[in-house]
Amino acid sequence: MEALLTSVHFTADTLVERGYGSRLLAVLFAFERVENTLADDAADRPLYWVYSFRRGAYYPSAPAGDRERDDSVEFKLASVLDVEDDERFWYPLWPASPGGHPWD
Repeated sequence: MEALLTSVHFTADTLVERGYGSRLLAVLFAFERVENTLADDAADRPLYWVYSFRRGAYYPSAPAGDRERDDSVEFKLASVLDVEDDERFWYPLWPASPGGHPWD
């Protein structure tokens, strides 16, 4: 994970140096659930850690369906890491099609 984060920051720094800094929004890290500790219907849904370049902070994203979020999962995830303090900046990034990822 450390090498991945270093690569992301190196790439972002390179884009900033080349004048594209204002176009950087966020980077998403997708995770699969390895054990079902939540409700059964949540087991197959992806979880994301989002790094906001503008805020310089991470926050969780747990899509729950068509343009819905699972707030309880997001707050549970936020309790284990240092994240963006202001939830108003936890912007959702939706997939183009149901069941996809935001980058599809």
